[in-house]
Formats: sequence, C-alpha cells, structure tokens
Amino acid sequence: MKIRLITGILAAVLLAPNIGYAQDSSISQDTTTFESLQEALQQLRDEIDALRQENVAKDNATNVSSPPPPPQPPSPPSPLEVELESLFEELGEELDAAGFHLAIELNQLAESLEFATDSMRLNIRRDVNKAGNALEELEIILENRGTEAPKSPAAVQLPTEPKAPASPEVKTKVRVAAEGAEKDQSDNKRIDGSDRDPSKGQWVGLSYHRILPVHFSGGTTSADLQTGVPAGYEFLETEGGGSWKWELNPFEYRARLVGDYLGVTTGIGFDWTRIQVAEGVRLNWQNDSLTATNTEGLEYKKHRIDATHLRLPILLSYRSDKEREKAFHIEAGAVFGLNILSGYRREYVENDVETAELTPGFQVRPIHLNYRLTVGYGALSFIGEIPVFPFFSGNNTPEMYLPSFGLMLHL
Repeated sequence: MKIRLITGILAAVLLAPNIGYAQDSSISQDTTTFESLQEALQQLRDEIDALRQENVAKDNATNVSSPPPPPQPPSPPSPLEVELESLFEELGEELDAAGFHLAIELNQLAESLEFATDSMRLNIRRDVNKAGNALEELEIILENRGTEAPKSPAAVQLPTEPKAPASPEVKTKVRVAAEGAEKDQSDNKRIDGSDRDPSKGQWVGLSYHRILPVHFSGGTTSADLQTGVPAGYEFLETEGGGSWKWELNPFEYRARLVGDYLGVTTGIGFDWTRIQVAEGVRLNWQNDSLTATNTEGLEYKKHRIDATHLRLPILLSYRSDKEREKAFHIEAGAVFGLNILSGYRREYVENDVETAELTPGFQVRPIHLNYRLTVGYGALSFIGEIPVFPFFSGNNTPEMYLPSFGLMLHL
C-alpha cells in the first residue's frame, strides 16, 4: 500500500509541471493532459482513503478486548498528512488555473472558427457575384460586336444574398469603356508594333535662305576673310534678289538620347542654289579658269548658275519640352551634300530670235560639307549654314564660299 501511495504522489508531482506546457500546446493535447491530471489526483485520493480505512480497521480489532480508553484530545496531524494536504491544495489550484486557461482558449478557438467561416462565406458570395457580372458583361460586348454570345452556365445564387441584375447604366459604361480601350490601342499602335510615338526633330520643313558670299584675299586666316565675290568676278550678282537658296527636307529620324529632350537627328533633304549672272556677258571655262566675254545687244530672259544637292544631316538636337510645338529647340551639326544637277543657263533674244543654252556641270563642286545651326521655337526656326569648301571646284576657279541664313517652317 505504501508503494502505491508513493507511486500516486510521484505521478501527481511529475504531471503537475506539464500544466504550463499544456497551455501552449494544441487543444487536443491540453484536454488529454488535463484529464490525466484529474485521474491521477483521484487515484491518489482513493489510495489515501483506503489507507485510512485500513488503519481504522486495525485499531478497532486491537481494542475489542480492552475497554474503550478515555476520550483523548485529537492528535495533531502527522507531517505526511500536512504535506499531502498542501500538495492537494497546490494541485487543486493548478488544475483550476489550467481549466480556466483551457476554457479561454476553447472560447477563442470557437470565435476564430466562427469568424473564419463567416469570412469564407462572404468571399464565396462575392466571387460568385463577380463571376455572374463578368459573364453578363461578356455577353453584352459580344452582342455589340454582332457575335452570338455563348450561353453561360447559370450562376450559383445564395439564398441569403441574391445577386442583383446589372443596371442598364452599368452595362452602357462597360460597353463604352471597352470600345474606348480598343480605339486607344488601335490609335497608338505603330506599324512596327511599338506603342511609342517617334521623336520629332527640326530637320523636316521648308526654308528660304539669302546667300552672303565671302572669300579670302591672299591668305586663309580670319584677317584675310572678306565679304562679297572675289575681285574680277563682279559679274556674279550674289547679293541681288535673283540669288538665293531653297531647302526642302521631307524625311527625318531622331534617335532619343535623354527622353525627348536630347537626341541625334538625321534624314534626307534637297536644296536648290541659284547665282544670278549680270547681263552683257557670257561665262566660259578656259584653261580651268572662269572668264566672261562681253555680249552687248542681247536681251536676257534667264542668266544664272543653278545647283541642286541631295543632303544628309547629322545633328545633335535639344528641345525644352517633349512636344515639339511647345518647345524651344537647338540643333547643331554637319550636313553632307551631293551635287545631283547643276549647270549654266542662258536664255536671250537676239534679232527677234529667242535662244536657250544650258552648259551642264559648269565646275560646281560635286560634294559639299556645311556646318549647320538651327535655333527656334515651335514650328519656326532660324537657320545658318557655313560651307567648308568653295562653291566652284578647280585650281583657277574663284575661292568663293556661300554662307546662307534663312527661316524654316517645320512641317
């Protein structure tokens, strides 16, 4: 019996520390531990009661033959009984605390399960309603396109929250939004599949230039630079209204370097240069030299030198705004030109006979290179070009350069 008593006490003492761990475990482990503690405590109480009854029975058997002793005051409890009573009280308090915490956790778990269930139900209702609305919108779009809409399966309707049918106003907004999105995509789509608009430079356009000839007198330094035609070539009337340059640039491409603000522009263009020749002379090339012969008495209708160039620019381009029409812009670089048509033209009347003469080429340089600067705002620019090579080619031709300045209207 003592061994069973000691075993019960040890079981109760060893199981008591597990109460704190049971509070942090799952609900099933908490319940099992709590029931095990109750069973161990009950077994311990039963052992103690059995031990007490056995002691009482032994005392009664011993005192049957002897007269009953006089009543004595109750003896004080033994240390074992005091320790057991203290152990009972501590175990009872631990069990009460464990049961209280277990009840709180069970209530919290029930509340969490109830909240999760309500959330799942609400999400399911919302998803079902969205699916029904999406099917109806799809049917509306297909009907507007003239295509028979596929029959959609019946949407699940929850009895607690029936889905309200979409109003005509909502259907109209959906249809208009879909058509607007399709229109925007088709408008912004480029041929090469890119949605980004090409960047615009300042090359494309039409411009008119005045020619301001310069030449070097005896040297090539800036001190030797003089305006006007060289001495002996005054018959070239470059400063009159009949001498000019027109420029037409139909194509361009601008590569972005820093967004739409900084880029490199190239393209294709044409220019027509005309130099008016004075009346009363006829131009000739002799020994690679340009000479003039007097022709008094002729009535000139046309007397000029023409040159047409195919041009290719390489320009560094800057503008202050993404939109070219609202931006201040600067372009600077070089323009290469190829002489594709040039000549000396004379049309005159002599003795009531009209005569037209054309001398192709006429020593106009086949290739030219100009430095170009463009400054302006929006669709209007001021343009200046300075040539690197003289207008005429040959060793004995006039060293005459034709800088030009003009205005361009960007198309």
